[in-house]
Amino acid sequence: MPESYRESALRHSADADSLAAANQFDGAGYLVGYAVECAIKSAIEATRPTAEAPHVHLPELIERAKKVLQGRRQMSISNLLKRTNFMQGWRVDLRYQGNGAVAEAQFHQWRDDANRALAAANLRRQS
Repeated sequence: MPESYRESALRHSADADSLAAANQFDGAGYLVGYAVECAIKSAIEATRPTAEAPHVHLPELIERAKKVLQGRRQMSISNLLKRTNFMQGWRVDLRYQGNGAVAEAQFHQWRDDANRALAAANLRRQS
């Protein structure tokens, strides 16, 4: 079955918000990072439909995406990826951390980055 980065980005984003509403910031922080990864991969596939999105995680994904997502059509997401603090501190091994690894303030910083990434990738949540 083909991967659907678009649907996954939106689902992970919504799930992160549900967990954050219950003060579960470890799970919420982890999922919001995956929402960002899926948004970036969706943008890559939209730019290069015949190419597969790279199967890597943040922060390596950011470096790979910078090479692909260039030009006027991708300026919004390209500029976002160039920010030095974009998704700073998020890493895939958060899934193995103990409770309390993600502070509420950190989650909200990542949530803001995720909202920008979703918008830059032209992904909109259905109300």
